[in-house]
Amino acid sequence: MRICGFNRLRRTAQLFRRWFERESHILMYHCVAEVSTDPCSLCVTPRHFAEYLEILKKHFRPIQL
Repeated sequence: MRICGFNRLRRTAQLFRRWFERESHILMYHCVAEVSTDPCSLCVTPRHFAEYLEILKKHFRPIQL
């Protein structure tokens, strides 16, 4: 069974994979704090931030700037 456009999609995915393997990425968090209101949804709790860091450490190779 042939899926129309599948090879093109696969090539695009491979290009993205190669790009992400070569490049460095910088993550920025606007606010790490316990807040009562967050109208713009920019804050992350310290507990969730620690969980994010564990996931990043497990799957990637973080470095300091």
